[in-house]
Amino acid sequence: MNTIINPSINRTLLMPENLESYLINEETTQIKRALHTDYQSIVYETRKIFYVKESPFSIIEKSCLNGLSSYEGRRAAMIYLTSSKHKVPILINAEKRIFCFPSQSPRAFECSWIFYHHVLEIRPDRAGDPNISSYIIFKNGQQVPMRESYYTLQHQMMRTALCIANCSN
Repeated sequence: MNTIINPSINRTLLMPENLESYLINEETTQIKRALHTDYQSIVYETRKIFYVKESPFSIIEKSCLNGLSSYEGRRAAMIYLTSSKHKVPILINAEKRIFCFPSQSPRAFECSWIFYHHVLEIRPDRAGDPNISSYIIFKNGQQVPMRESYYTLQHQMMRTALCIANCSN
């Protein structure tokens, strides 16, 4: 599924760059898996798109380490906070307060990583497309069609908000 781009967004969003590797930052809105010979991930920032040779999970792991913790350590903390072992939100960088959540099991090929602070809203699909259940609308106008249900994504947002609140104390 492709991300729908609002025409009013700066045209630089339409000019993807190829990268060997990527570190998550405050501009990262979404990371999705790509089925391509030259790259494994498509990374969306607020005004840019990157085609990255690393897998989404590798990007997440490396960015956690850059934020001074391991993915497994971050995951264990979120399991403790949420009492859930599946699809837990991840605190990528505590200092920068960057949180994301997986749309599916992180092991699933179609798992997208959504960055909480960039989400404006989640809407259910009303058009009846069998491949689309909902849309994530980002604050920059990007609209992402998702196979996951509105309720699943809302639940992920609520769990992430709970983690953010607990990390603020």
